[in-house]
Amino acid sequence: MEGLVVGDKRAFHAIFVNYYADLVMFAGSFIQQKDVCEDIVQDVFLKLIDSHESIQIRTSLKSYLLGMVHNRCLGFIEHGKVEKHFIEYSLRHPMSDSQWDDYVLYSDFSEHLDRAMSILSEKERNIFERCLINGDKPKDVSAQMSIPLRTVQHNLRQATMKLSSFFKGIGLVMLVVIVFNIFVR
Repeated sequence: MEGLVVGDKRAFHAIFVNYYADLVMFAGSFIQQKDVCEDIVQDVFLKLIDSHESIQIRTSLKSYLLGMVHNRCLGFIEHGKVEKHFIEYSLRHPMSDSQWDDYVLYSDFSEHLDRAMSILSEKERNIFERCLINGDKPKDVSAQMSIPLRTVQHNLRQATMKLSSFFKGIGLVMLVVIVFNIFVR
């Protein structure tokens, strides 16, 4: 672990060799496509390299890696469900030109939102989604997550500041146009 934190390539290589096959097999318990499982595990190792200086492992390295693979597998499965639902819906309900324009704007916004959400910590993302996307009250989120209300408020404020900063890059006017087209029509 010490070698990984300081960026020692030999330490990373040893971790990769030790855990790669097990992690791919673990991913295979969720997803039956070997190439997808390998991609997910490779993404996990890339994340490990990118964030090696700030890693905070509270259990074991293997548990940490398994948790990362588990979360990525669930994300992949959820994304697949959304795609399948959209395909089934679009086959039953062909889009008009204006609906297609709305979808293009929505998918563009959705892509930006996915990228923006990836800059949030897991806790910030979870709290942001619960409060601002699902509409749960901070007090309810505090009770559900068994954390203080101030922690929920702090993480919500941090997430909002990070997302505001991110969306300045794509232009506030573009964001307003996209949101207007999605929610007002």
